[in-house]
Amino acid sequence: MVYLFLADGFEEVEAIEPIDILRRCGIDVLTASVMGRKEVEGAHGITVSADMLAEDWEVYGPIPVNNK
Repeated sequence: MVYLFLADGFEEVEAIEPIDILRRCGIDVLTASVMGRKEVEGAHGITVSADMLAEDWEVYGPIPVNNK
């Protein structure tokens, strides 16, 4: 699982392209808004709806950490 955090002013290509590639590879991706609302506006005025709010993380479980 990959979690991608979005904030207003994000570069659309830098966020959307990796999501597309990862999902094509069969990797689950969830987007999380750090703005307190699911709608996040990119640097070029494109609005994206995040899958979840970062503050609601516990709904999906804790962030997995690799403790090597």
